[in-house]
Amino acid sequence: MAEKHIVVQGATCQCKFSVEPKTDVLKVKTQNKIFSNDKEGEDKLIATHKDIGQTFEKNTFGKCKMQPNGSGDFLPCQAVVTAWTGAYDKVTLEENKGNPLLEDSKGTCPIGGPDCISIKNHGQTGEASPQQVKQGDNLAQNQANPLFANFPESETQAKAEEREIGPEQKREIVKVEIFDINGNPIPKGTKYHYGKQVNTTIHTTGMVGETIHVEMWEDDAIGAGHSDENRYNKVAEQLATIGERGVAEVQFTILRDFAKIAVTHNAKEGKTHEYYIMVYAPEVINTSANINIYAPEYKEEKKRVIEEKIKGIEPAPIQEPKQKIKATPPAVTVPPKVASPKPTPKPAVPATPIPKKITYIYFTDDKNNKI
Repeated sequence: MAEKHIVVQGATCQCKFSVEPKTDVLKVKTQNKIFSNDKEGEDKLIATHKDIGQTFEKNTFGKCKMQPNGSGDFLPCQAVVTAWTGAYDKVTLEENKGNPLLEDSKGTCPIGGPDCISIKNHGQTGEASPQQVKQGDNLAQNQANPLFANFPESETQAKAEEREIGPEQKREIVKVEIFDINGNPIPKGTKYHYGKQVNTTIHTTGMVGETIHVEMWEDDAIGAGHSDENRYNKVAEQLATIGERGVAEVQFTILRDFAKIAVTHNAKEGKTHEYYIMVYAPEVINTSANINIYAPEYKEEKKRVIEEKIKGIEPAPIQEPKQKIKATPPAVTVPPKVASPKPTPKPAVPATPIPKKITYIYFTDDKNNKI
């Protein structure tokens, strides 16, 4: 640790698949209170593994080698970070629950894959001052600056060590959570529009280093968890690797095209479409709670009603969906037992009479002896 620097706002990053290659500047959007090593103390916010999504100044590294355009050139990069590896997991900032990035941390992009983004310059000036931790206290400074020679063990660090996964722990996907693009929890009942980005955080035990499948599904069933009723409703999927803290993070954009799948198997979805994340690996699986997305077809129906009223036409009512009902197997009717009919006795066949006839003649004497 003594040879590594914390990454701060203004750090220079580069993707290994940049054609030119070009760099971009890291922006910290998930916290605004904890600073490091800058004499002014305002533009050197600590960067953490929570800084994902479009978190650069220009959000591009030029042209992308992974996206040939078919004409001998390459499409422009649209830089999106879905996860960081190599963060300092012994320290957690209180404001955003993030672990500070180090100069050898790596970023993952959906196009370039794991660890394709590196940090060329950590962004620090190497100059300490009283402004290092503005609006913070001594504990916050210890959390923000683990590279100081006299860095003490804070309560947060001790708790982090207690949470380290041991080989004896049960292999399990403990929890799957969906956050907004800034890493904030999504309040229950919040409705998003298509085109929004969401972050998924997967908490596990006993699975460090394993590859997991992370899938987004549109929900047509009742109740929590994955259902066979949704078997045709998968809209997106990614692979992720469980980090050293037992956590993986993935980002999804809820595309407008997903709505086509939502209405294909349920044409009358109503005001919202519901989506959830399913995560699985061999022998383990878990799902997130649902998030709600405004149904565009419902909005179009409302627009139709308004336009018809303006034209003086009595509009047909908006078709509300029938309430989803849990599928139950049909009742099985057992017919009553009916006594088997007794077999009809066969009529008695009358005996055939033996015809009378003389079969033998002989003579006898007076004592009845045959002569």
